[in-house]
Amino acid sequence: IYSIEDLAELIHDLKNANHHARISVKLVSEVGVGTIAAGVAKGHADVILISG
Repeated sequence: IYSIEDLAELIHDLKNANHHARISVKLVSEVGVGTIAAGVAKGHADVILISG
């Protein structure tokens, strides 16, 4: 996945494939992770896990 838009499209496709699925995204804790997490939230992920 190269962009937030790619991730949002993948989340959309997964939710269309299974309406009951919860989509989780795991991010590495690093400088700027908040900006990435905000983009993931805008992509409608159900769970965002920041690890590290």
